[in-house]
Amino acid sequence: AGGGGFRSDQLGHFVGVVEAVVQLGHLNLKDSVRLFSRLSNHLNTAQERHEFIKLLVTEDQAGVTIYSRNLAPRSLRLLEALGNGLAGRIVQIAYRNDEDYFRRILGIATQRLQPQGAIGGAEIRLTNPHANLPPGALTPQNFTSDS
Repeated sequence: AGGGGFRSDQLGHFVGVVEAVVQLGHLNLKDSVRLFSRLSNHLNTAQERHEFIKLLVTEDQAGVTIYSRNLAPRSLRLLEALGNGLAGRIVQIAYRNDEDYFRRILGIATQRLQPQGAIGGAEIRLTNPHANLPPGALTPQNFTSDS
């Protein structure tokens, strides 16, 4: 981490570029999904990004990290698919531009949403203009993490 070249302008003000390295810990689920959605070329509009976040992040799991005690299995799989919440890995995954991997993330999101310890859950239907898949094509069994 260092500074750029500083120089003085005509008024005596210093002008230049400063760089700093900031260490980030593990992002929570909502921030991980938000970062991915902003960088992925599979989500082109603000509305698509909003719907993607809404599909992947439940209110009770928004703040969990990979180390949270109340981390639901579905949230764990999403965080694992998104580089365990590490910003650098999320950037790599998003820029990889892998359609199959994007569909697998959506597949995790379409699993039954169950609070930890619950027996039932709400079914979510996926509508994604980028994925013309027949209903039921995405299953939890066909997801394998290839980070």
